[in-house]
Amino acid sequence: MRTVKSFAELSAESPRYTDEVVLLLSHTSGKYKGGGQFKYDSSKVGQNDGGTVANGWVRVDLTLPQPEWFGAMGDNVRDDTLEVRKASQVNNRLHLVGDYIVTDTIVFDRANFFSVTGLDKNSIVRNRCVGKPCFKFQTREYTEVKNLKIRVS
Repeated sequence: MRTVKSFAELSAESPRYTDEVVLLLSHTSGKYKGGGQFKYDSSKVGQNDGGTVANGWVRVDLTLPQPEWFGAMGDNVRDDTLEVRKASQVNNRLHLVGDYIVTDTIVFDRANFFSVTGLDKNSIVRNRCVGKPCFKFQTREYTEVKNLKIRVS
């Protein structure tokens, strides 16, 4: 399997054969976060959402969406609001494995349920949304939040 160093590089790559699958090493070159397998789908040429589709290349496994797919660092330095928001829109699950700064409310409005899970004991969301919540859940049946620390800082 061919490897690609970054999401930007993946967007510029052409497939070598029909239905080729490549391994993305990292969303951002050298950071080793947000990688995964991508399969070429010619019907997606020209589409780019910054994390799951890159000019015909489509992420193979969408079951555990993470902000790192969209370039989040989860390092308690950089604002990861946009990347967390994009990852929350992939399906009805969001998996966090870092220390994220969120500066604007992220609305979870899936029809029936939504699950936010910290993948390790150090998963933290730092609420820097002055005077408002970092997460707002608008699901019909239930919302599940587990193994996640939310801190106001």
